[in-house]
Amino acid sequence: MLVMQPIAAVAESAAETAERLLQKLLEVSFKADMSAEIVGKEGDSLAGRLYRRPPDRFRLEYYEEGEIVGYYLEDAVKSVRVFPRERRAIVMRGRRLSPVFGLIAGCLARVPRDEGLTVTSDNRDGRKVYVLKAQSGQAAFSAVFDAEDELIREFTASRQVGDPGIKLALSNVETVAAKAFPPGFFDIPPGFEVIGLGARIGEGQREQLRIFQKRLPKARHRALESKGVAEDAETAEGDYFLPALPMKLPQGFVIESVTPLFFSERLLYHIELVNSEDVQLVSVFETKHEEYRDEFRGIRRGNEKYYLDLPFGDTGIYVILISEDVKEEKLREIFESLEFQPEMALRLIDEALGSILAE
Repeated sequence: MLVMQPIAAVAESAAETAERLLQKLLEVSFKADMSAEIVGKEGDSLAGRLYRRPPDRFRLEYYEEGEIVGYYLEDAVKSVRVFPRERRAIVMRGRRLSPVFGLIAGCLARVPRDEGLTVTSDNRDGRKVYVLKAQSGQAAFSAVFDAEDELIREFTASRQVGDPGIKLALSNVETVAAKAFPPGFFDIPPGFEVIGLGARIGEGQREQLRIFQKRLPKARHRALESKGVAEDAETAEGDYFLPALPMKLPQGFVIESVTPLFFSERLLYHIELVNSEDVQLVSVFETKHEEYRDEFRGIRRGNEKYYLDLPFGDTGIYVILISEDVKEEKLREIFESLEFQPEMALRLIDEALGSILAE
């Protein structure tokens, strides 16, 4: 039988408890077994061994038969999918774990002045825990902390009261001294091939992007003049081209960014589709070089990602779609909705280039 009692009843205020829990959340490193589920979306789940070094470094390892087959890295700017067998990594701007921990920290910080936030003590499975709850309009969430180490154990959140959208659970939690993590533990290993946008790019690729930016006016003129007809959506020079963008997205998703990249002097677009409310990502890559398709097929082997790669009509463009959240039938719907939208593509490319070249 659960016994609920206000924190005040044990001679400590909710604000004092929240302040202490917040300090642990912001300062203590730990490792734990983690499972996460997007409720109401069958098959959308995430599980592995999680390592966290506050405030915003994460590593989530995936195992098969006791062997690590891949891991996910996240920092304050980007997320990375690392594939040790293939010695490759995919880098994206979107983040999955930082927003969850940021929400919990923000609510703990607001407890002293927000009557909609409560902290109570509870006994669960013979252990004392603290429960943080928030309810505002139609949205609600709760977080459970172990009273002994005062670290997070459960988190649920929803847009509709009584219908959680995210469930996260941590078990086998152990604190870790921040200095105990080996050097590079939260970084892409040296020598790995990196696909996507990292925090910094080499000067060679930076110069290629500067040249590409100078040629964009010509691409803009040709594409807008032709109103996005496939064969005219490309520039006249080299293999430069404008990417096709999806007209149909899964519910809650938006096009976050369209980033041009160069590898071995060859153009590759990375299009990020993000559902910020459910912390979900879809990466779309477009290229005219079939060897990139082969590399992505290699990444697909031995991993449980949802994956699709197809030629885009007779344009010469290959499209690769990858997600941990959206199943392949939905990826196909995204692919089938692709159209040349030069005005939007050029605007998003301009934004991405401005951000990259300003670094």
